Amino acid sequence: MVGSIIFSIIIGEIVLQISYKYNSKLWLWESEAFKVPFVEKVGTRREYRLRPNFQNEKLGIKIDPQGFRSLGLIKNGLTKNSPAIIFLGDSVPYGFNVKDNESYPAQFANLTNKKGKKYNVINAGVPSYTIWQSIDRFREDVLPTIQPSLLILQAANDISLLTYFREDWNETRTWAGIGLLEKLGSLQNFEKSAIIFFCKKFVLSHQAKSKKIFSLKGRSHLPYNSDAMLKHLDHELNWIAMFAYENNTPLVLLPIDPFYYQTYRKEKNKDLILWEKEKRYVEAWDVIIEQVNHLLQKKANKNKNCYFFDTRPYFDKTNRDLMYIDFIHYSKDGNQYMAELLYNFFEKNKLLP
Repeated sequence: MVGSIIFSIIIGEIVLQISYKYNSKLWLWESEAFKVPFVEKVGTRREYRLRPNFQNEKLGIKIDPQGFRSLGLIKNGLTKNSPAIIFLGDSVPYGFNVKDNESYPAQFANLTNKKGKKYNVINAGVPSYTIWQSIDRFREDVLPTIQPSLLILQAANDISLLTYFREDWNETRTWAGIGLLEKLGSLQNFEKSAIIFFCKKFVLSHQAKSKKIFSLKGRSHLPYNSDAMLKHLDHELNWIAMFAYENNTPLVLLPIDPFYYQTYRKEKNKDLILWEKEKRYVEAWDVIIEQVNHLLQKKANKNKNCYFFDTRPYFDKTNRDLMYIDFIHYSKDGNQYMAELLYNFFEKNKLLP
């Protein structure tokens, strides 16, 4: 009987380790084996930021000492006085599921280098950030040490947070509230056992429920009234638009641009590979995405030095199946295309320093 118990534990450990490896692409005993190993807590309302000096060669992620994602480039000839182009936002500019040199800020920097233009390009995107978290990051992490020459902002998590929390949403909600920060830090030695790790995860999830901290899988994204969220975004955007005006620094607002044909050719949606898997988000977010994009465009129209670059019609002309890996994140090809679009837009409007 003892032998059977030991055998069952060994088999269970092997199965759970393989399951973790399959889902996380890393073994549990590897120190970086977390869903979000590259972030850390901060004592401001943002709640978390990128972890300075984090590096994972397997995932192609390197965070520099200032807490910005590496571009994977050798920036020859750059100095502190080089014009700074700052990319703000969430996992889209950060480059979810692509390597450092494959994000669109990195590919934009590479493109300008090839054209003989030396800019200090900063990828300040942070996965799961909202628009207001991105603006706070600009105030707290960028402005103290870097004088920006051009700002680009793109983020979508305000929508996903609203349709997730619904009546429990408020303007300070972040994804840290549903267990994100429990995944930070390093595994203790005993937690490298898959059985112990998953048992602890089970206990934490039940504790979270008892404290009314919602499990990510415990709620569905459903349509919800967006008036309060839009009012909050309008207030936050006013600050960065005013900064752009007062400092004569161009601010480019980018739309939320999902995987599907959003501006026209909608009859082709059902032919997209991702449609069946992702359409539930379309049903919950489509109207709010339009509202947020309208707000961004309205903000650009009313403020000097503020621009709205609607990338959606350009992506509609491409094969969107090749440009996206999921509902919102670009593939390597999509990031490259985005970098080219941005460079052409900046050139056309004479925004490059």
